[in-house]
Amino acid sequence: MLDLVVSPSTDTRVKQKVLKPIWGKVSSEKLLNISINDIDWDFSSTNNVQDMWAELHGKLEAVAATVPAASVYLDNRPVKLPWSTTALKRMRKNKDRAWAEFDVDPTDINFSNAISKQHTFAEEEFKAKVKYEKKITSNLKQNCKAFYAYLRNKRQVKSSIVSLDRGDGTRTDTTAESAEVLATAFSSVFVREPPGPLPKNDSFEVNECVIDDMVIRSSDVKKQLLKLNIFKSSGPDGVHPKLLKSLAYDDNFVEAVTQLFVKCSETGTLPEIWKSASVVALFKKGSKSDPLNYRPVSLTCILCKVYEKLVREHLLDFLEDKISKHQHGFVKGKSCLSNLLETFDSILDLLDEGVPVDLLYFDFSKAFDTVPHFRLLSKLEGFGIKGKVLEIIKDFLTERTMRVCVEGQWSEVKHVLSGVPQGSVLGPLLFILYVNDLPEMVKNKIKLFADDLKLICNAHDHKSIADDISELEIWESIWHLKFNPSKCKVVHVNFNNNPNSKYLLNEVELGASAQEKDLGVITHNSLLWNEQIKTSVSKANQMICWVVRNLINRNMNVMLSIYKALIRPHLEYCVQLWNPVATHGNWAIVLELESVQRRFTRLIDEVGTLPYSRRLEILNLTTLAERRIRGDLIEAFKATSGLTEYGQGLFKMSRSGLNLVSSNRCCKSTTKLRNLQSSFLLERVIPFWNKLPPEVKLSTSVLNFKIGLESFKKDMISKNVVNVLHFWNVSSEVVGRIEGPNYVKNKEKHNEYLLSHPFDAKNRFINLNSTGKYS
Repeated sequence: MLDLVVSPSTDTRVKQKVLKPIWGKVSSEKLLNISINDIDWDFSSTNNVQDMWAELHGKLEAVAATVPAASVYLDNRPVKLPWSTTALKRMRKNKDRAWAEFDVDPTDINFSNAISKQHTFAEEEFKAKVKYEKKITSNLKQNCKAFYAYLRNKRQVKSSIVSLDRGDGTRTDTTAESAEVLATAFSSVFVREPPGPLPKNDSFEVNECVIDDMVIRSSDVKKQLLKLNIFKSSGPDGVHPKLLKSLAYDDNFVEAVTQLFVKCSETGTLPEIWKSASVVALFKKGSKSDPLNYRPVSLTCILCKVYEKLVREHLLDFLEDKISKHQHGFVKGKSCLSNLLETFDSILDLLDEGVPVDLLYFDFSKAFDTVPHFRLLSKLEGFGIKGKVLEIIKDFLTERTMRVCVEGQWSEVKHVLSGVPQGSVLGPLLFILYVNDLPEMVKNKIKLFADDLKLICNAHDHKSIADDISELEIWESIWHLKFNPSKCKVVHVNFNNNPNSKYLLNEVELGASAQEKDLGVITHNSLLWNEQIKTSVSKANQMICWVVRNLINRNMNVMLSIYKALIRPHLEYCVQLWNPVATHGNWAIVLELESVQRRFTRLIDEVGTLPYSRRLEILNLTTLAERRIRGDLIEAFKATSGLTEYGQGLFKMSRSGLNLVSSNRCCKSTTKLRNLQSSFLLERVIPFWNKLPPEVKLSTSVLNFKIGLESFKKDMISKNVVNVLHFWNVSSEVVGRIEGPNYVKNKEKHNEYLLSHPFDAKNRFINLNSTGKYS
């Protein structure tokens, strides 16, 4: 399983290559047959976890040894072009030989022969590239590694970590030195926990309910193994997820893994290799020579992650109702969008009361890397986690190690002294449990997303805000999770005569900002989304330029896959928060967003010269404006049907339980505030939601709701219902503004086309068979 060095050299950055298994060239059936016929998975000894793991790992290596291997450079440069074939290599040699003959004897015949062979080679290479691009874009949503590697390989200037500051004024000269400098920088943030007893705190007093043991069943292990993503990288133990997923169909292998997991639970210990991490550094921003400007991304053992998932599910069953309702990170049914929607709703509530609002953003310094272990374990005990379960978590956290890799060169092993493991399954859950009592310390409204914390405050009540900041300082001093005052910001919302007060954190004044990126969405003090929309359009256009500059295939299927997986998401991230209403005064913004889709569809070979409405019909797309309204309806359905853990405060229902009603804000403020309220999700979705039939609103799942929306759309178009605003009518308005009279003339043909080609839940045209199921 270990990589074998083929041609070592003193210049490791340029010439060193290794043999690596090519997992894409081996079938799961072959691996399974080897497991069933050649491997005895029974353990010879079950004395301790380490011996059991060593035996299991040896057998896994025996199966993996049958996987074909290929030579690759340590700096990830391919040894051969990915689209290259034997026939193409032969043509290249013939072309080179013909030009060599022409150099020796420059006659017209030799020139014609060389030109002919060059054209033949160029045509075949073009076909091979087109075929390869089609292959790597066929499954973009599940695996985009090959696609990004293909585009990165076309860069003229390769990005790499070459020279870093050592801290003494000198720079590193080799990748091995850079790896060591990065490892030292990453380990420098770890903290040693001070000795002494912890102060009493009611927030983590021992709970009456206790969880002290867990049961591991073979069926649960098999279920988790079958869920593995085969496109992920292997961890420090070299065990690839495709190998584990393939062997999951061998009951003897599953039973062996189950026995190992049970032994881990009984003894409260894990194999040593499971507590190690391979770290890759990704540049964030700032100076590239500063090692602290790189983010450590950890790879941990796949089988350990499977075990962590079982432990995590066991903990969540016990802790689900104990996690703070203000926490939106790594919590089922919540997300960045839920955090932002509740934040904006709280802001509007305060503004509607006639008071100014301040948003205070707090940034923890290296939060995940500095969590003290003893204090964390004490808090877990307070939740009622005891016995073997607590022993497992304690062993999981202690005596961990890491190594940093830079272009195939490894640093020395570094010991991890604090923090929850990044890249692990349990790490995020342990962190949100550690900060779970933070909301109880403050009086103002608070929102959490993992380590992102913000307060929504009445700016007139300066004392209350100052008291909350003092409470956060006390919490920080007790639990040793430090804030970084230089990165903590305050946004004074520009309404109701905000006094623009100043606030101190650890005697450092918080910097005031006109706008702040909140979970990836730019929140401006005007509460307008112009900057967010501008940034989204810019990112999408940059992605379009990068793709078309490096891709030669303009096939419809290839381009659609790229658009849906890589470009459209830039325009729809948390769009239910900032979706501009398609109304007077907003049409310029709506059409600016639509221009991205128009621009990209023009680049597709088969349809690029057709009118926009015709392109949408052929490509089975709707306008982005209609998609956003449809997304609003889906979000409203999830909240009102209880499929999410938020939204009950945002969406109010009438007594019938079928219609959304207004939040009854008094709207006594300025016209600007009324405009803000009318553009919020609740007010924006009401006109469309209340026109849906009851059977659609009462759907049993999101998929059924989506199908119901499209059935309702088809039915209303067939009845030629006019003068009623429905969610699909905005498409006609958008395309009509783009194409003018030409679109109006063809509107009836457009509706006939929609009737004969219903959309499915994923915006692809489908046909219904006699059973009513999708064919």
